[in-house]
Amino acid sequence: MNANFEGNADKVIAAMREAVENALEECGLQAEKYAKKLAPVDTGRLRNSIAGLGFAFFTEMEYSGKQP
Repeated sequence: MNANFEGNADKVIAAMREAVENALEECGLQAEKYAKKLAPVDTGRLRNSIAGLGFAFFTEMEYSGKQP
């Protein structure tokens, strides 16, 4: 009896990598939503300037430091 096995390790690794990237992107989007929700609002410029790139968030507003 002969048995032939086909390796699918490359496909499994690629699928896992894609799943992890999708999950991290979704986490980043949720974190951006939380950051915007927690931002103090006077004119809304700070909140609207918050942008995420993965888990790095930034704004160019000069008063964007931690508020008391």
